[in-house]
Amino acid sequence: MQHAFLKAAGFFMTATVIWLCGYLFGLFGAHPPTKESDAATWAGAFGTFLAFGGTVWLATNETRRRERSELVAAQLLAASMVLRLAHAASALTKASRKIDEAGKVDVGLGQFSDAALEMESIDLWTPVDLTQLAAIPTLAVRLAESGDQIKTAIIILRQFPAKPAANDGPRRMEFARKLYPNLAATQKVVNACSDECRHAANALQIHSFR
Repeated sequence: MQHAFLKAAGFFMTATVIWLCGYLFGLFGAHPPTKESDAATWAGAFGTFLAFGGTVWLATNETRRRERSELVAAQLLAASMVLRLAHAASALTKASRKIDEAGKVDVGLGQFSDAALEMESIDLWTPVDLTQLAAIPTLAVRLAESGDQIKTAIIILRQFPAKPAANDGPRRMEFARKLYPNLAATQKVVNACSDECRHAANALQIHSFR
């Protein structure tokens, strides 16, 4: 939101400078100085215009440099997360298989516990990570979404009683059949995040060769 506002403000200021430039030169052409006092007035006007234009240029240039710095920092972090996301995708694949099996055959709570352990092994991204990735908004949003889904799935799996009742089998199987699509969808999101991180790493390499 802030980046969009700064870009819009920079565009508006640049457009204003261009319009003022045209307006000022138009006035100068229509009313050229004929006296020494007129020349001094015009010189002051041009000086003010140049000072304003310089201020606008410095402000927009600083904004561009800050945005570039934030993007590079986000790309560096994204590149460093490739292996983390590869492990997360692998853990979700294993957890999904266990839940899928539990939805087909009543195997007790073992599959649920194993699936939870697989997901708990994931080195989840933190709010600090997501803040630093704000310059790559689609990646930050997807990571936030998938992280919440993984945490929620772990909590739900851990809520099953350690000693279930004898007739809990059908309920467990039904729960597994409902949970499996959610885990599969989360895995797709994590895979998409992994692709974005690899693209960020490639972008850094391309920029370093320029």
